[in-house]
Amino acid sequence: MVADATNLRVCVGPVEANAIGNIAVQLQAQGIFKDVTEIREWVKTIADLDYYYPTEENAQWERQFSNYQKILKINQETKE
Repeated sequence: MVADATNLRVCVGPVEANAIGNIAVQLQAQGIFKDVTEIREWVKTIADLDYYYPTEENAQWERQFSNYQKILKINQETKE
C-alpha cells in the first residue's frame, strides 16, 4: 500500500531492526565498525530485506490524491 501511495519502491527490513540498530551502535562504540557504511554492509549480511514495488493500484492512489488536492483548494478558497 505504501509503495502504491508513494509510487516508490519500499524496502522492508526485519522486525528486529531496532535491536540490530542498538547492537550496531554499540559495536561501533567498541571500534568494531568504523562508520555507518560498515554497519549497513553488516546488516545486509545478517538481515533479509523485502522490496515492494508500485502496482496497478497506483493509478487509484493518484486519482484519490488529485481529488484530495481539489478539496484542499476549495477549502482554502472558502477561507479567503
